[in-house]
Amino acid sequence: MEAAPEFKNESQEKLALLATLQGQEIESLRRRLSEQSGEECHQEVILVEQLKAQTAHIAPTLFKKKPKIKKPQKGHRPTEQTRLEHVEEVFLLDAPDQMCPSCGGDLEEWEGQFEGADLIDGVEKIYLVKKVKRQKYRCNGKDCNHIETPLGPDKVITGGRYSVNFTVDVASEKYTNHMPLEGQTRAMKRLGLKVESQTLWECAACPSVA
Repeated sequence: MEAAPEFKNESQEKLALLATLQGQEIESLRRRLSEQSGEECHQEVILVEQLKAQTAHIAPTLFKKKPKIKKPQKGHRPTEQTRLEHVEEVFLLDAPDQMCPSCGGDLEEWEGQFEGADLIDGVEKIYLVKKVKRQKYRCNGKDCNHIETPLGPDKVITGGRYSVNFTVDVASEKYTNHMPLEGQTRAMKRLGLKVESQTLWECAACPSVA
């Protein structure tokens, strides 16, 4: 004998009981049909069909699984690099670019003002965090508030955190040396860099290095 199903609430128990009772009633009517004939039998057949129609929608409702609601995927934040050496690299405007494009005045350094970003770089398998500081310039022309900032280091992925050297090295290890990305993450971890294989995949799959 099959074990009785477990129900999460009272409503399901009532529906199960109703389905059982109606099933028993249908079986009783079927037995009576075998003993009757003619018009009475025809009426019993109609009654049985009506009960079957009423019961049909109950059983699927009892055991229908609720659809799973997929949680929205959250974007990953930059991993804090506490074991890497941190160095600063300052980018300045070239002399020809130190002229205000708005009024033609001279651009002078805006002391203490930079646009900063972290850039993960690899130098001979030594990973470090370069503190990229792009010196800001402001025009000294009368009634001109123009501000100029140098471009900074090249990146394969615009707005990315990893340098060209790092990205090319990941792609080279994967496609030339056939080193899996998971293996690369383990090797980088031993040198202090914490990075996910998905991040390396984004680097290696970039059209600029493929």
